[in-house]
Amino acid sequence: MGPGIAPRGLGDILGDAFRLYGKHWQTLCAIAAVVIVPVAFVNAFLTHAITKSTTKSLVQVNTTNGTVTYAQASAGAYRGLLASLVFLFLFFLVFGLLTGAITRAVASETAGLPVDLGDSYTFALSRVWSIIGVSLLVGLVIVLGLIALVIPGIWFAGMLFASVIVIVTENVRGTAAMGRSWNLVKGHWWHTFGTLFVAGIIAGIVSAIIQAPFSNWIVRAIASAIAQTATLPFTTTVGVLLYVDLRARKEGLSTERLRADLQMSA
Repeated sequence: MGPGIAPRGLGDILGDAFRLYGKHWQTLCAIAAVVIVPVAFVNAFLTHAITKSTTKSLVQVNTTNGTVTYAQASAGAYRGLLASLVFLFLFFLVFGLLTGAITRAVASETAGLPVDLGDSYTFALSRVWSIIGVSLLVGLVIVLGLIALVIPGIWFAGMLFASVIVIVTENVRGTAAMGRSWNLVKGHWWHTFGTLFVAGIIAGIVSAIIQAPFSNWIVRAIASAIAQTATLPFTTTVGVLLYVDLRARKEGLSTERLRADLQMSA
């Protein structure tokens, strides 16, 4: 099905990521903004409200004997916990949609297929529970690895990074997607880790620059939403290109084969 894609080094992958991002930044950022903007504001509001409520409760003093009253602080803490749990559920739901949509868009562009906001989210919606389930499993494995000796967690993160990408591009689900990622990365862990690490550093620097000047919680929420909208498509693009590179190295992947995989998984 055509000549295989040539393996690429760190510089080539990052260069291609910048090129693709520059070509489709409007569509990619629009896909990200649909979810990131409302979630960022909800998160900022809840954080601000919980912090303010807890602070007020802790400083209230019993005027009779001068002792600090903690009853309201406890009530505030319970409300904060409930709000956090609700937000956590919503976060995983929307993060699954967002991850699937951006990954689909980037993979489609890499394969030479049209990139469309509506189609990307329609596809992501059909895979959202699979994406959430695998994301939770991967997160659990990484956390357990970090608790063990830190280094195993980092190693697991590299080995399993492509699990969601596999769901999107190959329609392989559950633990099979994790196993597929493991097999692709096996033998190329340092290449994988180095590429993801450098991409994360670049995204972190850009995010810090955007958010640093602001302290007001409303303005900072806006800056945070802008930063995430700008950086998440880039790091996702790097991840997809790295996945393509690993398949090229191990399987001789061609553009035609990638396109066929995407069309079959639609």
